[in-house]
Amino acid sequence: MRTLAWIVEAKADEDTSIEERIIGVDHCRVDQAYDNPKKYTRESISPCRANEVNIESSIMSELNVASITSQIASIETLTGSNFKKWNEHIRLVLGIMDLDYALRVNKPTPLSNTSTQDEKSIYEKWERSNRLSLMIMKGSISSDIQGGVFDSENAKDFLDSVEE
Repeated sequence: MRTLAWIVEAKADEDTSIEERIIGVDHCRVDQAYDNPKKYTRESISPCRANEVNIESSIMSELNVASITSQIASIETLTGSNFKKWNEHIRLVLGIMDLDYALRVNKPTPLSNTSTQDEKSIYEKWERSNRLSLMIMKGSISSDIQGGVFDSENAKDFLDSVEE
């Protein structure tokens, strides 16, 4: 059995794996958290295990922020002559980050009062992907060539204009 104090100590230890950090809170049994820490959801665990999921989510969020920052920082700035490499890297990074939806799918029809929940979900997914893709692409273009690029509010159109 592990305690919250053990988790705090483990978080301070850089050599401790994530799986070792996501374990018993409030003297709950670890069960098989080492084998698959991501298998637990709020619905599938006892109330005393809910804190464990909160800790896992917190750690995973910190890792995601670091990963996202690292991915974005790794994109080579587009200078004009390196478009092919930049384009491949942008598509790879957006794909890894699951933000390439707006590049793969045309903009859905605008929402209306009669839109279904599925239509709303698809539209919101596209909007988020489009917005973040544009930010990442625009942020990785040299200021020397930004003025010559058509400023579109659609990531797919923007990428096409950069290619021209």
